[in-house]
Amino acid sequence: MATPTSLPATFVAGNVLTAAQMNDLRGAFRILQVVTATYSTAETVSTNTFAATSLSASITPSDSANKILIYVDIPFQSQRPTSGNNSGNGQYEITRGGSQILQSNSLVINGAATTNVTLTTHVSLVYLDSPATTSATTYGIGHRQQVGTLTTFCLDNFGNPTTGTLVLMEVSA
Repeated sequence: MATPTSLPATFVAGNVLTAAQMNDLRGAFRILQVVTATYSTAETVSTNTFAATSLSASITPSDSANKILIYVDIPFQSQRPTSGNNSGNGQYEITRGGSQILQSNSLVINGAATTNVTLTTHVSLVYLDSPATTSATTYGIGHRQQVGTLTTFCLDNFGNPTTGTLVLMEVSA
């Protein structure tokens, strides 16, 4: 794979690239492959520890210096109890090989403790990972309910299963 080593440190008006420099640019900083996974079955978790969802995908980088750009879009519902805590919240994580590499901020529902509240929204996560390998690498999504009663993954605002998406893009170094 070409690397932009013959490029000048800066460009000024009137500079003309040589054929070798243009060839270096052709191989640099581009998307080499894209892997997409979707999942559309509701999955509920009611614990405060992360549980793996069924949304995962595997990609095999062509060079260990390349990076993986990860994009996740998940329909999400969270409910909080009608008594006790007056808030409910959930979180998502991205894992590589089962180990967490990114944890989302908490999605919080607040309100009077006597009111049953359900939050329905989409969670979008973007992360640039450096797996430093040319072996097949599996990325997955986990979720947890931190406070409240349950979190449901892949559910729309009418309570119907809908689609979550995971996109992996290999970016050349």
